[in-house]
Order: sequence, then C-alpha cells, then structure tokens
Amino acid sequence: MDAEILSGFVEEAESYLPAILDGVFAYAQNPERLDELKNSQRLTHTIKGAAQMVGLPEASEIAAGISSELTAFIKSAQPLA
Repeated sequence: MDAEILSGFVEEAESYLPAILDGVFAYAQNPERLDELKNSQRLTHTIKGAAQMVGLPEASEIAAGISSELTAFIKSAQPLA
C-alpha cells in the first residue's frame, strides 16, 4: 500500500473520531439529540468506505459494525445504556 494514501486515510479517519464520539455521548446524555447520533453514523459509514477504497478490509469491517450498531439505535430511538 502506498504510504501517502495510508497517511491520508489515517488523517481523515482521525479527524472524524472526535465528532463521532461527541455525537454518541451527546445522544447518550439526551436522546433528543438524535441528529448528533445520525452524524456519528454517517461519519463511521464514511470511514468504512474510505478504508475499503484504500485496501483496509479489516478497518472497513470494524467501521461497518459500528455504523450498523448506530443505525440500529437510530431506528429504534432507544437510549444508549
């Protein structure tokens, strides 16, 4: 894998992590903040696709799993425990 491509992926993914965590924590504290959880789901989905594109299937699978779990919470509107 090209080091520059990998570096770009890592930089992009790392830039999304604070917003992902913020959205999850915001929803956990107040389920009315569903839009923030939806943003977290979108960002994890973006990481999933980016990882797949740069040839990191394991990272893509992890991000897909997180994205799926967030989608389940969004659909159910259940509070995070």
